[in-house]
Amino acid sequence: MSKRKMILGVLGETSLWALANTLCLGLPLGAIYLYGTMVAGWGPAKISLFMTLAAVLTGTWGSWATLVWTRNRALRALQQGITTVPGILLTVLGGALLYFGAGAWYLGALLCLSGVGMMAVAVTLAGGFFSKNDVPSLSQYVTGVLIYPLATTAASALLAGMWYGFVTSTGFADWRSLFSLATLMSTVMFATLTSTIIPAVMSRGCQELSAMFSQHR
Repeated sequence: MSKRKMILGVLGETSLWALANTLCLGLPLGAIYLYGTMVAGWGPAKISLFMTLAAVLTGTWGSWATLVWTRNRALRALQQGITTVPGILLTVLGGALLYFGAGAWYLGALLCLSGVGMMAVAVTLAGGFFSKNDVPSLSQYVTGVLIYPLATTAASALLAGMWYGFVTSTGFADWRSLFSLATLMSTVMFATLTSTIIPAVMSRGCQELSAMFSQHR
């Protein structure tokens, strides 16, 4: 491959990465805004809060989507590195709680174990660092750009509804229950599934789906 083609290829994949990030961020944020304003009747402050939380939890989705088709090894390594960020942050948070003795020790240990597990899942389902995709196909672009954002948003929305229902039911009964172990564990599990597990599984599923389409052509 000539240097010119390689540069154009990297620029093209970087542009698609930007598009994937836009779609994977815009869909959940738009869904929250529409639900909050048209269905739940939330105020601006509550909508802003949930949209901010959604932006944090979905920050890696675009990278998971582009792993379906990205060919350049350096870009794939960068994207795979980004997918481990939620696990790194959770591990650092748990380590900080243990170091400073803030809260119960088992909470910090739980966060550390969850973070390490998230990183392991991210690396495993992404195919390992510096993995390659020799020949991207049209089906990879279709599944990565169209199917992946919709499927990931739908699955995460279902999970978010279950988590929100649980938290608000206990919180309205007694606000102190918002800081209970059950609520904290459910929140950690929700964040883990939404930021890493669901997007990783959907990315791997889209890769397998595109491979199946390519075989039947």
